[in-house]
Amino acid sequence: MAATFVPELSTVDEEVWRRTEAIITEGLSGRPDAVTRQLVLFIRVVNVLAVLRFLRPFTALDDARKLRFLTSLENAPVLAIRRGVWGLRTLVFMGYYGQDDVKARMGYSAKSIGWRAVRQESADS
Repeated sequence: MAATFVPELSTVDEEVWRRTEAIITEGLSGRPDAVTRQLVLFIRVVNVLAVLRFLRPFTALDDARKLRFLTSLENAPVLAIRRGVWGLRTLVFMGYYGQDDVKARMGYSAKSIGWRAVRQESADS
């Protein structure tokens, strides 16, 4: 599912995956164990729903079907399903885009001091 949310993940090496997983794990570490259990359950539900719709699990779908299926789930009438998709997407975004080298490649330069850093950089120029 992660590579469906962030297509770049389908071409990265094992180290990027490891860092992605570590960031997600760290992000979940302060949450109650029930949150992790809910995420695992939701991933299982997505696989069951894929089987019901396509007669094959989510992991066996081609990339285009995976994307269409997740898009349909993020617009589902059931709030818990929409929240599940958006929650997983948020975790994957955090895990991948939270890596320093990925941020640098994208040109992302936000600072923890916010707009003061922008004004400071402008004054230094």
